[in-house]
Amino acid sequence: MKFEGNYHGWLDPVLYSVHPDLALAGDARHPTAVGGTAGQPRHDADDLIVLPYNDLTAVADVLAQCGDEVAAVILEPLLCNTGCITPQPGYLEGLRELTSQYGALLIFDEIISGFRVAPGGAGELFGVVPDLAAFGKAMAGGMQVSALVGSAEVMGTIADGKVAHAGTFNSHPVAMAAADAVLRQLDEHRDDIYPPLIATGQRLMAGLRAAAERHGVPLLVDGPGPVFQTYITDQPAVTDYRSFARCDRAAMARFHAGLFAAGISIVPRGLWFLSTEHTADQVDETIAVAESVLSSL
Repeated sequence: MKFEGNYHGWLDPVLYSVHPDLALAGDARHPTAVGGTAGQPRHDADDLIVLPYNDLTAVADVLAQCGDEVAAVILEPLLCNTGCITPQPGYLEGLRELTSQYGALLIFDEIISGFRVAPGGAGELFGVVPDLAAFGKAMAGGMQVSALVGSAEVMGTIADGKVAHAGTFNSHPVAMAAADAVLRQLDEHRDDIYPPLIATGQRLMAGLRAAAERHGVPLLVDGPGPVFQTYITDQPAVTDYRSFARCDRAAMARFHAGLFAAGISIVPRGLWFLSTEHTADQVDETIAVAESVLSSL
């Protein structure tokens, strides 16, 4: 089981319904699995259930019907490949309870959220422990490394040889040394790193909201701070892919272009990332530039 708007890499079995054409995606409560590339084996969709994100009732209904056939439920616990959508209260906790009840693995894709919002990723931020989680990108300061982590019960199947896990560059010594250094730094200095980073992000978010309000632009700003999303929309909230798709993405493209021309680089769809290197003066400068761009929209 996976969710619309979630991206889990280019593997055929999960490259479905990332940003599907709504004309092909079908009913919002029971989406059609829409392939992400030409040449994808259609039979992969037969082994996949696609559901709307943030809809716990939809998950419960499917599991009640065919729970013993569902091997795993995979999702971005903080959905960063479609906006920056936070799980609604009780959603992740409900997934944890339901997957445990029906014997399905709960898998968190933390490739973006890992180490960005907490040393233990979004799982730590929201207080929910999955059976498996994938991390990468930032964990070794730019070195080519990723990690699959999980409970002893699940990972033990690798240790005892029941499940194959092999790779030419697994545990490359230089990458492992870099990861060890980065993760120790984040863990041992978490109180010095994360609260100021979150505060800086939230200050920038507040400044963008105020600037948009002054110029009458319906800018929705949402996220935990170190990563957040700007949407141009009249909707009070963006909670899933369908509500993301209703945003004014053409206007967001113009907003992005204006920022980029002034030397501020964000993800074109409106996603912002902060680091510990961003200063208060840079936040002020960014807000001023954003206000100028918003005034032209």
